[in-house]
Formats: sequence, C-alpha cells, structure tokens
Amino acid sequence: MTHRYAPSAPVLRQLRQGPATGQGGSILVQFALILAVLVAILGTVDIGYMYYAKRDLQRIADLAAIEAVQNIDYQSGAGAGSCIAAGNTSIQNNWPIAVTRDDGQTSVTCGNWNPGEHAEPRHFAAVTAAGPLNAAHVVVQGTSPTILPGPWSRTIVAEAVARRNEPVAAFQVGAQLLRFDEDALLGSLLGAVGLSIDDLRLLDSDGLASARISPSGLLDLLGVDLGIGGVGVLTPDGVADIDNITLLNILDASLAAATDDALNLDLQALRTRILQLGLGNVVIPLGSSENTSGLFAFLGIGRDDPLDAALDVQIGLGDLIKTAIGIAANGHAIEVPDLNVAGLVQAKASIVEPPTIAIGPVGTKGYSAQVRLFLDVDTQNLLGGALNWLLEGILGIRVHLPIAVDVVSAQGELTDIQCRRIPQTIDIAVDSAVANVCVGNMSEDNIMSNTNRCDSFLGEEQLVKLLHAPILSGKLHIPALSYVDDTTGLDMQVGDERATRPNALALGDTVDNVVTGLLNLLSGLFRDPAPTMVGDWEGAPYNAQNTIALMAEFYLEASKDSAGFYNVANVSNLVLSGSGSPDQDGYMPPLLTSNFEFNNAVATTCLLVACPSAWWNRGSFTQALQSYTSVPGSLLDLLGISTFDNGYRSCAGLLSSLLNWNGCVKHNLTRLLQSHQGSLHPLSPNSATIDSLMDPNSSAVACNGALCLLLKPVLQTLKPVLNGVGGLLTTILDDALGLELGRTDIKALAIECDTAQLVY
Repeated sequence: MTHRYAPSAPVLRQLRQGPATGQGGSILVQFALILAVLVAILGTVDIGYMYYAKRDLQRIADLAAIEAVQNIDYQSGAGAGSCIAAGNTSIQNNWPIAVTRDDGQTSVTCGNWNPGEHAEPRHFAAVTAAGPLNAAHVVVQGTSPTILPGPWSRTIVAEAVARRNEPVAAFQVGAQLLRFDEDALLGSLLGAVGLSIDDLRLLDSDGLASARISPSGLLDLLGVDLGIGGVGVLTPDGVADIDNITLLNILDASLAAATDDALNLDLQALRTRILQLGLGNVVIPLGSSENTSGLFAFLGIGRDDPLDAALDVQIGLGDLIKTAIGIAANGHAIEVPDLNVAGLVQAKASIVEPPTIAIGPVGTKGYSAQVRLFLDVDTQNLLGGALNWLLEGILGIRVHLPIAVDVVSAQGELTDIQCRRIPQTIDIAVDSAVANVCVGNMSEDNIMSNTNRCDSFLGEEQLVKLLHAPILSGKLHIPALSYVDDTTGLDMQVGDERATRPNALALGDTVDNVVTGLLNLLSGLFRDPAPTMVGDWEGAPYNAQNTIALMAEFYLEASKDSAGFYNVANVSNLVLSGSGSPDQDGYMPPLLTSNFEFNNAVATTCLLVACPSAWWNRGSFTQALQSYTSVPGSLLDLLGISTFDNGYRSCAGLLSSLLNWNGCVKHNLTRLLQSHQGSLHPLSPNSATIDSLMDPNSSAVACNGALCLLLKPVLQTLKPVLNGVGGLLTTILDDALGLELGRTDIKALAIECDTAQLVY
C-alpha cells in the first residue's frame, strides 16, 4: 500500500501567506557592508601608497644629496654648478613614474655644513664667506596618485643633507728607521732590548701587508666606546687622551683582526716573545699631542670636531705593529763601542722621538723617529784613568765636553690628494733637519729626552779646569741644517716608498761648524775677550787677570814642600827661571822676563805698624815677595794683624803663618804679577799658534805662551779627537746606525676619497 504525505492545515496556511515581512532588505545590508570594506581597503591602499612613495622619495633625496656632494672639489671649494647639476640629474633618473613631481618645490642647494655655526637640526646654510662648499641640501616634493577620493592631502615631501668629508690619506715619515734588518737603527735598538731580527721579519711579510685595519676598528677591538657616549673619543684630543693601552693590547687586537691561521700563529709567537722580554706592559699613546708622540698623528690637536673619515682609513696591520714596537723601544739607548777613542769618548744613541702614522686631510703633518747621539768627551776617562791621574790629580786639568747631536729628524706634510686620478695619488713635502748640536751640561734624565730638542735643556758646563778651577765655562748650540724637499713626494700611490734627495745644504758645513765650535772652545782659553763662536755661545773664558791668578796658583802648587806649604824661594825660582826643557813632560816656562825692580817695593817698619807704602824702599820682585811673606813689617804684623796700606798682606805674623800661610802667599804673588804685566812673558800664544790650533786639518799643537805650554799635554790628546768629531758623526750614522744623512724615507700607506656622508 502506498502512503502519501499530506500537509496539515496550519502548514498549508503558512505556505499560502508567503515569507514573513520582518526579513525584507537583508541583501541591501550585506551589500552595504561589502562596500564599506572595499572603501576601507582602497583608503588603506591610497594612504599606504603615500607612505611607500614617501620612502621612495626619501631614497631619491638621499641618493641625490650624495651624488651632488661627490662633485664638489674639497680642496679648491669649487664645483657648486656641477654639484647642483648632479643632484638634479639623480632626481630625474630615479623619480618614480606614479608620483607627479612638483618642480617648483623640488630643489638642490649646495652650501656649507657646520654643526658649530649653523642652526639645528640641519646645520646647513647656503655658501657664504663664512664657510666652504662642502654639503648639499636636497628637497623633493610630489603628489601621489588618487586611488580613492578623499579629503586628505596627497603631497609628499622628503629632504636630505649630505656632506663631503675631506679626502684623507695615511703616510709615514722616516720609514727607513722601521726597516727591521741588522744594519738599521731600530734593528740595533730592538736587539739591545732582546728582540732579534728573526723575531720581527714577520712584520714585513705579505700577509701582514695585505691584512688591514682602520683606527676606528682598532679602537673598537681595544674596547673603546665609539657609540653616542663616546663621541669625545673621536676628536684628536680624545684619541690623545687615551692613555691606558699597552703594546700587548695592540698585539691582541691585531690577533683578533688577522683571519689567516698561519699569520695568527706567527703573531702569537711574537706576542709570547714580547711578554718574555717584559715589553708587553709598555703604554702606547694612541694619539699625538704637543708633548707626546703617539701611534697616530691626526690633524688638529686642540680641535673638538670629530675625526670622521680619518678614523676609517685602512692601513696595513704590519705598519701598525711596527710603529707600536718602535714606540715601545723608545728611550732604550745603545752603546756604540766602535766610537770609543782610547776611552776618551763614550758614545750612545737612541730614538728620542718615536715614529708615528700620520692620518688626515691636506695639512696633516707626520714626524720621523728622531735619533740623538751623545758623545761624552772627558779626560777623566783617558787611558782608563792612568793619564787622568797625572792631568787632574797632579796638574788639576780636566777637559769635559758633553756633546749631544739631534742627528736626523724630519717632518712630512700632506700637501695634496688627487682623488680624480686613476690611481689616486698624494703629495708629501718633507722638511728634514740634520745635526742640531749642543755642547754643555745635560742631566741624565734629559740626555735622551723624548720631548725636547737638546738646546731646550742645555745648561752651562765647566768645560776646562786648570788647577781644579774652571777657566772655561759655558754652553754652545750649533743649529741644525734644515732643508725642504717638495718634489720627491709628488704623485705617490699607496705602497710607494721613496727617499728624499740629499740635503742641498752640505752636511760638511755642519760638521765643519761643529769642529770649529769645539776648537773655538779651546782657543778661547787664550783669548781676551772671548772669540766669536760658531752658533749660539753663552759663557766666556776668564780674562787675563784671572788667567794670571791661575798661573800663579799653578806655580805655587809646584813649589810646595813636603808639609804642603808654599815655598817662597822655590816659587821665586820657578817664576823667574822655569823648570825643565820644552821637549820634556812637566815643562814649566818662566813667567817673568827678569827680576824687575820697582819703587816702594820693600816694606819698612814704623814700630807698631808698617810705614806708609809711599815711604817704602825700591826693590826687586824677589825682594818684594820675600818682604811681604817672610819679614814682619811691625809689631802688629808680627802678631798676625797686617797693617799694609797698598793691598798686600803681611804673612810673617804668628796667626798668618799658622792659619792662612798658603792663602796669604798666593794673594801677594798674584797681586805682584797682575800689577806688573809688562814684565811677564806672553801667557797666551801668538795668533799663528791659535790659527794652528783652530786648523781642523792638522792634529799638531805648536805652543808658545805659558798657558798653552802648560795645557799642551791635554791639547795634544784632545785636538785629534775634536778634529775627528765630524768623522765620528759620519761613522755612527752611516756605519753603526745604518742611516744616510740628509735623506728621509716617506711611505704612502692609504688614500680615502669616497667620503660622502648623510648627516640629515
């Protein structure tokens, strides 16, 4: 049976009535919702594209500013036209198609950026007389497309400021001093502190030459804060103030920078050797100041603006370590035994100013390692002291000539950077100084001073003594020869190393001046007044009166008896007749031409006191000396109270003979000789003898005159040494130290010209 479904009556009624009226319009609501979503999406796209276009325009502004400043010639300050043209071309080439450009509000302005002069935040102003052309300000403006009509503005603006940092370069002066071989000075000095040449050959290897690091990279590896909090470090003064970095720190930083495993092992071995020698803790100044030579020499000590590109120059790791080790060796003087002449000359040499790496723009100066030679010429050391016993112990003669020579120093100045050449080049002018000579007193602390030239601490010295009394004191300075070579360092590429031309002012002139000055010191013993000295002379020999006093003392000393008292009869015979013959050692020439007579010579007594000298009797030199020294002139003179009225003293009294016999006799003999100079043989040699003494080509000493004859043993020993000082200088520089006088090595280490930088 088939069953069919039949709806009930209520259901049939509902079907006949249709849908309920409460559900009408639901499709319109859904459509409205969909439309609102579409509008929101289009609005988001519209605004989002504006932000995208804003970012794109910012990129265009940045590129245009950088390309604009790259067309500025920093050195000449020219290029405003090409700067603007390059910026506009960049904007044109990179402008997005979908953005409508507003030409009236898009601009490229080339001018000056200076945070110290111009207002924040751009620190930019159009070119004025107050500032050089070094920056570009770019403003770009356009309208983004309308995707959904709306009330908001579709104008998009972006701007940028870029500046052109000064092109910078790194170079070194006096690179010859950093050649690690047995014949070079630094090799010798490092050998003196325990570093062998084999320890250091690594530093000249290709591996270290190709491994490079920047000063900022080194500072970062050393843990120096280069962030916002460390901006002060980035100035010349800031780098110079870093004073806690050791040689070991720099070696460890170099190890961190070296990526080659073999090179790392070699550096580790060098580090171990440095530690063994105790050099690891030597503090290495990173920057140079007025009083300190550091690892780097930047332009502008005293400036507070950042170093910027100078800190980013890439230099060879080997050059960095060489210089640091050179600084560590600073102050270690080496003996030069080959120059010791019969013990009379002791020679030392040292680097007194370490080398530096100069980094910076045009105008940056770098200094070579300065070498000082110290020659101590002293008769106390003569023949191990044997002859000195005779000269100083018996005759009271000493000649002491401390001679310091600032042998060679040089200053290199970066005068130009050719950024547009291929390859890029630099120009360096070198001002070299040779043989700044000082003779005089120098303390042990100052002899190898690393902060001053020798003439800055030079004091007077007792250069020559006779009878233990100084007869020649003073100091002598012979300025160095300075010569500027501004042609050898032209057009140097990175890696170029050149030697400047020889000093056009012949070194022989300086050597001659040194020898002449030293011989002048000797001849000055016999001249009254003092001779005109070569160089800057302070001090003078005693005059004739003082020389007579010294001669009197010399003859009195020779007359002493076994008890140490002056013998009047003996000294009278010596003064009149001398002792020995001219060809014998110890010869003493007569001082007087005769036993002269004069009025009022012999004292007479007036019982209690001596009679007035106008009443005295005429007599000879010997009678007068006998009267003053051995015959009482009165009762008071007998007691020891002198009553002479003419400057002489009675020595025959009880108190005089007991308390001051030698002093009283010396006073009377000196006064007699000084008062009758016309009766003395010449004390000083004649001009021909002085000329022969001044002759640097002869070692002969042909004396006449009492003083010259007395000093002849010293002069005969000393003159050949002084004549040879020039040869000593040449020997120590060319042979012992491996330096060639008058030449300076310069080396180009790096050139950095791509220095455009966004600053806003």
